[in-house]
Amino acid sequence: MTDQSGKTVAENFYWRGKDEAAYQMLNSLQSVTLSTSVAAPISIGDDMMVAVTLTNATKVPALNAKLTLVDTAGKRILPAFYNDNYVALLPGESRRIEIRYPKTVGAAPAAVTLRGWNLPEMTRPIGR
Repeated sequence: MTDQSGKTVAENFYWRGKDEAAYQMLNSLQSVTLSTSVAAPISIGDDMMVAVTLTNATKVPALNAKLTLVDTAGKRILPAFYNDNYVALLPGESRRIEIRYPKTVGAAPAAVTLRGWNLPEMTRPIGR
């Protein structure tokens, strides 16, 4: 969905099967490893923001990719606000996801974790 100026304001992806059995094929999707880049945090007012770019360079859709901001112990940093999450990336697609968190959060973010339907869980350090 776009606004009057053509800017994307919402994006939806639906996997539709002709019957319930068709959805079972999702369980046999090949595993996909997404390329990721995680920028160093930047200051935006009272918040900090980390930008993560996910790219699907494979020939297989990546479903339900979910990012989580974590500290050095691997514990979730809360509150954290994602401009998108649980995203699907078709072959050749990229998506930039921005994660904002208050400057007052005690633990500094060290990494983001990524998991999904057909994605191996991985951890990427921030700033790489």
